[in-house]
Amino acid sequence: MHTTICTTLPAWPRRVWLPLLLVQLLAGSLSPAAAQPEFPGTPNDQGINVRVYPADFWTPRVGPGIGAGLVVHNLARKHDQWLFTAAPAQHEQVATASFASANPQLANQYVLVDARALHTNRHWLGPPSDRAVLERSSLRARVRVGQTWLDRVLVQPQITVEYHRVQDVDAPSTGTAVSAPLPLPNSAKTGARLGVDLQYDTRDQPAVTTRGVLLQGTWNRYVPLDDAGLHFDQVEIDAYGYVPLGGVHRFATRLSSTLTVNRGTAPVPVYMLPTIGGAVSPGWPRGRFVAPDRLLASVLYRFPLLHYEELLTLEGHVGGHLAGSYDDVGNQFSTTLSFENPPSPNESTRPLRPSVSTGLRIAMPRRQDLELAVGISPAGISAVRFSLVRTLQALRPPHHSSENVR
Repeated sequence: MHTTICTTLPAWPRRVWLPLLLVQLLAGSLSPAAAQPEFPGTPNDQGINVRVYPADFWTPRVGPGIGAGLVVHNLARKHDQWLFTAAPAQHEQVATASFASANPQLANQYVLVDARALHTNRHWLGPPSDRAVLERSSLRARVRVGQTWLDRVLVQPQITVEYHRVQDVDAPSTGTAVSAPLPLPNSAKTGARLGVDLQYDTRDQPAVTTRGVLLQGTWNRYVPLDDAGLHFDQVEIDAYGYVPLGGVHRFATRLSSTLTVNRGTAPVPVYMLPTIGGAVSPGWPRGRFVAPDRLLASVLYRFPLLHYEELLTLEGHVGGHLAGSYDDVGNQFSTTLSFENPPSPNESTRPLRPSVSTGLRIAMPRRQDLELAVGISPAGISAVRFSLVRTLQALRPPHHSSENVR
């Protein structure tokens, strides 16, 4: 039986294809290391297998749907991997393609190439009672080249070409949904990001980390490939720490900041700004706060529920979170906490917003972790997919992600 899934993606303008071709040529000119550590569980010869992504169907923003993927091993060289996925849903359709020259978790040198096409009519911004909704399409292609030293230090230059088009904007009547200007309908942006990822990792093991630190930093500069005056820098810094409490019981902490510096004459579009929602601070609705700068802090107590080292890890967490969203963090940051909802308008300083959560983390070898959380904040209760650790070496782009910043 043959089943064909059809999704409607936009017709991309011609000016998009030239930058994408340049990205492909750059990827082809790179020579990864001769030593190619294999992906665990893969065949030695060419092989194909199918993956299903059953967690891509139940969020209110996305609607019902499901994802599937095709994995090809050893196609161009020993131990490489090709992955093609499609995740159609009621309100959002996503397709990805990616290539890894080697397993980035094991190889000292590797090349990662990926692309993501998306169309959504539920890009939510602001509080549910005063929400702006965008219908937009995007196409991104990215090349990352990784080099690891001493199994601890990672340097990963990257280049991304991206195209965004906003077909429609359903704006709230009061205009208070976000602190950044909403885009115009039928507006488009084409640009490139040049940047680098840095990482220092002393964790004992990535699957069930009980001790150590993980420091990550990303800088990228956006330059336009159309006639818009859009130039900006974004910097994202994360610090993770783990305190053992015996066995696999531990505290997991995170401090994170995202800064956006506008260097052009045009405002940075809201879909390129960092957001605060349940995916990074459980308890808040998706896209609740949107602004150029963001601060996050989390402390979780993680405890085991079920652990089969080669098969499955199931663990729970309870913890607390603080989040802040700023037009200018240097002038607006305050150490005070606010339980007010909605927040007071026209604040010269902005307090931190607290929330608490409990949830489950499911980890399996050769699969991405799945973490679910129920959070409580001044805005109410939310059940979300939650991600504590930002992954720099992900093999493919996320499917249904509410994060505007990569």
